[in-house]
Amino acid sequence: YLEISMGKIPQKTEDGGLDYNFDHNKLPDYWIEKGRYYRPTELKDLPNPHDNKDDVGEEEKGDNGEEKVKGKEEQRAGSDSSKGSKLEVLINGAWSTLSDKAANEWHSIENYIADCSSEFFNFVTCKREGSRNKPYFYFIFYICGRRTYFQTYREGAWVWSLFLHLGLGIFIGILVTSQFVGPLPPRTCDDGPVASLQACVSPLNDIFAGIGLFVVWIASFAGMIEGIRTFGPEQVVYWRHAARGLPSIPYFLAKVASDVPKIVLNSALFFFGLSFGFYSFGDTNDLYGLLFVLYWAGYTFGYLVSMLFEPRLRSLWCVIFAMMWAFVFSGNNPTLPNIQDEYGKELEWIWSISFTRWGLEALYVNQMTFYDEWLNLSTSFTLRQYNPNNFSKNCGTIFALGLLWLFFTYIFLKGCNRAKQK
Repeated sequence: YLEISMGKIPQKTEDGGLDYNFDHNKLPDYWIEKGRYYRPTELKDLPNPHDNKDDVGEEEKGDNGEEKVKGKEEQRAGSDSSKGSKLEVLINGAWSTLSDKAANEWHSIENYIADCSSEFFNFVTCKREGSRNKPYFYFIFYICGRRTYFQTYREGAWVWSLFLHLGLGIFIGILVTSQFVGPLPPRTCDDGPVASLQACVSPLNDIFAGIGLFVVWIASFAGMIEGIRTFGPEQVVYWRHAARGLPSIPYFLAKVASDVPKIVLNSALFFFGLSFGFYSFGDTNDLYGLLFVLYWAGYTFGYLVSMLFEPRLRSLWCVIFAMMWAFVFSGNNPTLPNIQDEYGKELEWIWSISFTRWGLEALYVNQMTFYDEWLNLSTSFTLRQYNPNNFSKNCGTIFALGLLWLFFTYIFLKGCNRAKQK
């Protein structure tokens, strides 16, 4: 009778009290048909819980006062004959079924939108949700954050995972090299053959695109692997708390906020490890800022993966998505000017939402700026359609994409498995 006392199921007694003869077996039908929340205008539309759908017939009295049972099959047969042919009855029945299912789906979507909007409004206005005396949203955020802190940081297991990111950076630094060879000097180009003109405007050995692709791929992939462990293992816990009335926004924000220190430390240790073997000619602070936003985008995309796929396949999906963003939609091969020719103008937007595309440009600009001060490398930037002044824009775009993945994560957190959140 919890749903009745909360106003989600109408009270059928005339004096306004609880109906103690209420059939609790009807509650799952109400949940599936009407969703979790009920507005006052919807209560009148709920079916009578005392209607028994399993009755095989209805009673009616004859002329002699005796009760007789007229089966539903006979009623249906009589109605069929009055409506016309069997084909018409079949079409009407199929259309009625589809209409009912469409109405139920639309009602579920309507309740979902109303649920999200109401919770967001209560969060912004700092109001309590519903009629129960529950804490305010920001206090719930504090409680959920405190619980997540003890759950994540109280034990020392998370410290050992930091060394994995340090080792990952060291291995990447050993594999990559910074042996850059610029264009031929002007005197050689003036006296050289026409065949060498290409080497006069482009670097002889431009390795920063390959290095950037490798670093961006590994950094974002490391973030994805960490991100799938934030919401994924706790889905059952969230469903249980949501069924008891826990607002999702403070819970969601508390879980994300608890990961921010880990993002800072993991990206810093990856940067330190990378610096052991790779000597960066670009600005050191800018390089760390780039790695931080790449980890941020990786974490948030890992959140989204954990909402969409079952636990045993999440790591594999992270590998697939990381390689897809890095090797297909990074703008390295094909380069940005050639995308429209190879894939068409309609698919160019995919590269715009690829954080590896923006990360590759940012790292390329960060490293090539050092050489651009005394070498004419404008052709290198033009061939790749990069802007040497867009480093801050690239990092900001990556951070904004992380916010976009966060938004979709919350949408799927509220929308997926709603039957288990009731």
